[in-house]
Amino acid sequence: ALVDQPAGSYSLNVFGQTQEGEFLWLGGSDHIEVRQLPITAIVESGTAAPTVAQLGDNFPNPFNGHTVIPFHLPAQADATVAIFNVAGQNVAQWQAASLPAGAHRWHWDARSSQGQSLASGVYVVQLQTRDQRIHRKLLLLR
Repeated sequence: ALVDQPAGSYSLNVFGQTQEGEFLWLGGSDHIEVRQLPITAIVESGTAAPTVAQLGDNFPNPFNGHTVIPFHLPAQADATVAIFNVAGQNVAQWQAASLPAGAHRWHWDARSSQGQSLASGVYVVQLQTRDQRIHRKLLLLR
């Protein structure tokens, strides 16, 4: 390991051992430079959990037949993820009771609540909790 080595030039040689116990040179490098790099930022090891619900960007977007809708809940809650067409009609939804705090995902297959494949176009996803309602656009391309 070259971790915590003093700055300078090193060579690296890799050896292997045969079943007979002979050492064979497998390759190497005649020059590896280890430098001290300046510290440009300090990142805290822990990040604060969100205090409000968050709706992430679906992926892939645009999508063809399947997308993942990520969201985060700050505390245990009932949540509804609904899909609306451009006319404002609810075409699909997923209701979950008592989801724990943390990250969640809904895998949507681009079908209506009745199981029909939906047409290409712009749709709106809505995450609704008791306290919040968040929207994002989705693009379905068939």
